[in-house]
Amino acid sequence: MSLSPAAEPAAPAADKPKISQIVVRGGKTTAAETVGFYLGIKAGDPFDEEQVKRNFGKLWDSGLFENVTLEKESTPAGIVVTSRIAPHHFHDVRRAMHEIARMIPKGGKV
Repeated sequence: MSLSPAAEPAAPAADKPKISQIVVRGGKTTAAETVGFYLGIKAGDPFDEEQVKRNFGKLWDSGLFENVTLEKESTPAGIVVTSRIAPHHFHDVRRAMHEIARMIPKGGKV
């Protein structure tokens, strides 16, 4: 995970830039909402790098991906969080879909 080149002191939430977008690259069937769910973030939230780093393990431990990295980009609209993924190839698609549906909040997208 490569979110920042150097650690910076945590800023109060009011001073933090907002997340403008969560982007997924490499996974045609993985929604940005799925990545955001595991990271505990969504567009409009203040960007908290420490929170994203803490929750990265939840994203990894989901078992949905063979590989996943995160990047952040500052834009005039706010922070864009990009997840580059290599989806896991499940042998039992029914079981995989059940697990995915179990973890997505009501109304969320897969």
